[in-house]
Amino acid sequence: MPTPTTVEELKTARAAAGERYAAAIAELQASLIELAAYDIALQNGNVSHNHREGYRTFHGMADNVPHSLRHPEFGAYDPDWRGQVKTLADQVIRNVAG
Repeated sequence: MPTPTTVEELKTARAAAGERYAAAIAELQASLIELAAYDIALQNGNVSHNHREGYRTFHGMADNVPHSLRHPEFGAYDPDWRGQVKTLADQVIRNVAG
């Protein structure tokens, strides 16, 4: 988008950036939850009997979007990433090892 030259263009550009930001936060959350859950499932001995592959995951696990990345107007911030990771990992382990 070109640099705004009027207040109306600035407001429109801000709204567009906010929508892109909200979509990016949603994708970050969804992909982090899935990736962490799949890493955990692949580390489970009932799923992968060959641990030499050494699947690694995030260093520590964020509970949610850090406050410094939260915009007060744009984006939805789920408060429980760890719970969602555990739920999905448990489901994948049951499905694959089952």
